[in-house]
Amino acid sequence: MSSSKIPPNESSSQFLLSELHDSSSSSDEEDEVESKNSNASKPSKELMIASGENVKNAAKQKPEDYERKTIIKIMEIKGIAEQLEQQISDFNRDQLQEQSKKIEEILIQHTLALDNTDTRNLESVKELRKNTIVYIQDCLKLLDSKLNK
Repeated sequence: MSSSKIPPNESSSQFLLSELHDSSSSSDEEDEVESKNSNASKPSKELMIASGENVKNAAKQKPEDYERKTIIKIMEIKGIAEQLEQQISDFNRDQLQEQSKKIEEILIQHTLALDNTDTRNLESVKELRKNTIVYIQDCLKLLDSKLNK
């Protein structure tokens, strides 16, 4: 990931997400080519399940790949939360009352998704996950405070 400054029109999570996508594009292309080449030699789905091969493959995944993919997933959730926070800030009370249940449900679903994210004891993933959960909780507090004015 490069150490460039965040452009003024982008939120921090949008910028970081775009940086991760830029740095991972070549490895994604390599993964796609490798996947196409190895499909012919893969055992059937039933055999994989019966032999536990899918569990072994998950354990073989490189920690860097898992970390990168998990960070991207968390940053996407944070980007959605940032958009919802903007809506909460922009809506008047009547609009907010109409949309509050939907916004609250989306934020809670994303909190649950973060709760179910395996950090594999990676500090960067743990910290980002924690900060994103706190951010979502702050969005829920903002929603409540605007509704109860």
